[in-house]
Amino acid sequence: TAPSSTYTGQYYDNGTDLRRYNGSAWDTYQKVVTTGWTQPTLATGYAHDGNSNGNVQYRLVTIAGAHFVERRGGLGITYSSNALQNSGNFLNAALAAAYRPPSLRSVTVACSASSSSSLSVKIDFKTDGTTQIVGPTTAASDTYATPVIRPPWISLNNVRYSVS
Repeated sequence: TAPSSTYTGQYYDNGTDLRRYNGSAWDTYQKVVTTGWTQPTLATGYAHDGNSNGNVQYRLVTIAGAHFVERRGGLGITYSSNALQNSGNFLNAALAAAYRPPSLRSVTVACSASSSSSLSVKIDFKTDGTTQIVGPTTAASDTYATPVIRPPWISLNNVRYSVS
C-alpha cells in the first residue's frame, strides 16, 4: 500500500510498478512488465532440477522500456564419452523471436565442483534462439594443462540478458 505520510518526490514500489508522488497523486514512474515463466523442453543429455535448483524456466521482463530474458532453475547434465551432448545446446528447440538477443550474449553461471576443476562455465545465448554451454572439457585426467571440467549441473538462477 502507499505510504500514509507523503511528500513530493517520494517513491514506493507497489509490487508491480515504481510509483512517485507528484504532490497530489501517485504517478507510475517505472512500469515493470513480466510474462509468466515458461519451462522449455530440454535436449537429450539435459534434465530439469539440477542440484534441486528447480526446473529450468525463462520469462520476458520489461524494465524502463528495455527488454530482458530472465532465467531460473538448475540444469542437470549427462555426458557422452566425456563430451557435452547436442554440442552444449540444452534446448530441444530454438526460442521464439521475442526471447532472442540481437547479438550474442555470454554469461557466466555457477556449476558443481563435483567432477570439475571449475566453479563456473559460460553460456552463450545466440541470435538464432539456441544456447551453448562453453567450458566443459573431455580430458580423461585432471592436470593443469588439461583440466577435467564436467559439472553434473549448472545453475541458471539470476541469469538475465538483454534482448533490446
